[in-house]
Amino acid sequence: MKPFSGMCRFVGLAIGAFLSFMQILVAQEATVGGQPSVAPTRLMLTPMKLPQPAMKYELLPKAIDRLPGNAAVHYGKVKSEQNYFFSSKEVAKTIELAQARPLNELKDNKEFDVLLNLGAIYSSLKRGARCEQADWQLPIREEFFGNILLPEIQESRSFARLLQGRARVQMARGDFEESIDSIQTGMSLARHVARGETLINGLVGKAIAGIMLESIQELIAQPGAPNLYWALSTLPSPLIDLRPGFEAEQYILYWTESKWRHPELMQGDEDFWRGELERLWGYVSGLSEDPQIKGSLATRVVRGYQSAKKRLLHRGFEPDEVENMPVAKAVMMDVLHQYNCNRDAQFAAVQQALLDPTRVSHLAVVESQKYEECLPISSAMGVGTYSSIINAIVLTGRNVAILQVIEAIRMHAAETGKFPARLNDITAVIVPNDPSTNQPFVYELNKDVAVIASSTLKQPIRLELKLN
Repeated sequence: MKPFSGMCRFVGLAIGAFLSFMQILVAQEATVGGQPSVAPTRLMLTPMKLPQPAMKYELLPKAIDRLPGNAAVHYGKVKSEQNYFFSSKEVAKTIELAQARPLNELKDNKEFDVLLNLGAIYSSLKRGARCEQADWQLPIREEFFGNILLPEIQESRSFARLLQGRARVQMARGDFEESIDSIQTGMSLARHVARGETLINGLVGKAIAGIMLESIQELIAQPGAPNLYWALSTLPSPLIDLRPGFEAEQYILYWTESKWRHPELMQGDEDFWRGELERLWGYVSGLSEDPQIKGSLATRVVRGYQSAKKRLLHRGFEPDEVENMPVAKAVMMDVLHQYNCNRDAQFAAVQQALLDPTRVSHLAVVESQKYEECLPISSAMGVGTYSSIINAIVLTGRNVAILQVIEAIRMHAAETGKFPARLNDITAVIVPNDPSTNQPFVYELNKDVAVIASSTLKQPIRLELKLN
């Protein structure tokens, strides 16, 4: 397995590979409420009141059911103790078919019974899901951050596929409570995976959550499925918290090279500084596949030395001090300062966007700025790549909210026998806004078809709902 070099640059691949909720939608020219629309996802809904008690179902383990311990230990046991299961091509094909086949083909087919009789596999996954903590024991300070291997995180993807297949077989056979239990195990897995100190952790966790949300959407469209409004409403917001990953990424250069945080305190001759600069460039250039970032360090130093001196003078260094600095020291002092400035400008905008998703556009503006630096460290270290990640997390929140809206509509239909004419006609519960705009979702009622839509985040949604 190759190291996760340049994690911040590969997050785009992770997003593209795992955005699992409504990815089949294709843009059309039609509009809903004046907004661009998409090819619709059509759902047949059964009117359904809230269960009694209202919190009968939850999508994360209940507080009283949570256990002390490290979830990562239990997840690790799954693959190590059941490797024969996960290495079986026959089982892998069964899981793939359980994810893709129409539900009516799963109902009576004994081929899929293997997903219901998982024994120790599901026991370990469920024990992990109930743990209060997840510590993946990443060697953050022991090796260069960009080269840390994440095999356990990769294995969690196969667990998610297994849990989705299991949940679909269960819902196909009318075992809604068991299906919710499988989904709950997957949702907890998603949050545990996301607690690792890398953005890859967060993005894989987000992807697993997307798979589970897709299963919830399918479940609530089944005749007689319970109403999950409160189960969805009590999910944490954000469902996947990327702050640990962003905080770790902010100091990616310094976890194992803490002295580089304060290069003005470092002492050494020309050979010392040349060696430090070569190590820095070795780390940085090794993170990027961009041919523009590859190239001779010596050539870049010669080209950038004069501009580095000018910036040091502008920062307040005395002219004699700058002239007497070893060339490698002047360049290294400059590039680290410029990188820190570029990085902090971006991460300040990241924090704003995490607090208020409508600020993602401001983050994109910050990322579009050109960087003035002798060595392209900012580009190599991923400065300018995070707005798409924030969008992915906001998209997850939007998908949770739209499922809440559907459940509120099912509740209203159970009370009145029909769809609401407007979303604000629903009074029994709060109908959430679209988190990406802080405005209500677009909603229209066309005869017996209710339409919910959102065109934000470059991931438009259009749902067409009918009542059974």
